[in-house]
Amino acid sequence: MVSKIVPPIFVVTSGEVLVFRDVRVAETYMEPIDIANGEYNSAYDGVGRRLRPTVTHKARSFFSPLPSDVSSLNVDEDTIKPLELATILRKFLASVGHDRAILDGDLLEDLVTKTVAAAGFTE
Repeated sequence: MVSKIVPPIFVVTSGEVLVFRDVRVAETYMEPIDIANGEYNSAYDGVGRRLRPTVTHKARSFFSPLPSDVSSLNVDEDTIKPLELATILRKFLASVGHDRAILDGDLLEDLVTKTVAAAGFTE
């Protein structure tokens, strides 16, 4: 059973956490060449469901005379890793000045809210 992706979307690179309003914005932002080169370490939805960045080759058509590659985020075998996402968000929030002692007591929902406030949405 494939579960619905719950926003916001978090995409982790080697140096930052990118936050997107929804999966469509994240897919548009991520370039196929960056996915192919492994620029994105991991991705999650708002409840910690792991997402897998993939590239699909789109063939030519009447409306699109040149072939192109398209980025997409797919649910990674319906795997939910809330503790994994919480650890990533705590580390990010601590790096931007939040008190680690307080973050350690926060639930994932609180960490998501604080991360959106701290990072804003990537467009």
